[in-house]
Amino acid sequence: MAQEKRRLLDPEISYMPVALSDGDSPTYKRRRGGLQVLVEAPAFQSLIGLIILSNALVIGLETDEITHDCQCLQDIFLCLFALEILLRLCAYGFSGFFSTESSDFTWNVFDFVLVFLGVFDRGLSLLHRLATGDRRSTLC
Repeated sequence: MAQEKRRLLDPEISYMPVALSDGDSPTYKRRRGGLQVLVEAPAFQSLIGLIILSNALVIGLETDEITHDCQCLQDIFLCLFALEILLRLCAYGFSGFFSTESSDFTWNVFDFVLVFLGVFDRGLSLLHRLATGDRRSTLC
């Protein structure tokens, strides 16, 4: 527990373990790169929280009436969430992002699965619209 507190309070140490290339166990004592600093910044995390709340509001509004504008907003939110996942994957690497040693492992898997399923669903919807000859705009 003391190591966890020390890790969280030290601004020079990443909050996520990063797997080492030589096969050693993941470690918390790795210096943070520029992209890690960005994704761990309170401003970035607050922005993502605001995007999540905004998405929840749009989903709530969609329960009354589904419009083309709501689908456009959902596509924008999906793109933002996919960008966040890509930034985190680039910052920590695949093995660091999905490290079972990380305290965020379950959240990372949960976020990745939700975004992957959203992108997959949207891709299938676009393919279906193209295959059926739907003349509506395929984007948004």
